[in-house]
This record gives sequence, structure tokens and C-alpha cells, in this order.
Amino acid sequence: MKQRLSQILFSQGFGTRRLCAGLVWNDEVTVNGQPVDDPDAEFETTGLRFTVSGQ
Repeated sequence: MKQRLSQILFSQGFGTRRLCAGLVWNDEVTVNGQPVDDPDAEFETTGLRFTVSGQ
């Protein structure tokens, strides 16, 4: 099932949806090792690996 990146971060407890979008806009999020700058980008959640602020 695909979900927007900001929704995925929100569901994992990284803050409000707006805060999660801000993390993406500030280049603090990578997905599968690649930086992402669009909080509305959709990803398949199965097997998804992401980092926030290097963690």
C-alpha cells in the first residue's frame, strides 16, 4: 500500500503532519538512501527504509 511520506513519518511518531513535512522540506529525510524533498511523494510501505536527521 502506498502512502505519502509525510503520513508515514507522522504514523511513526515524528511529530505533526506539518512538522513531518518540514523535516522533508529541510532535507532531513532520506528514503532508501536517497534524499527526498517532496513530502507528498508516495512510497510503498513494505520494506521501506528511511532516516530522519541521520538516524
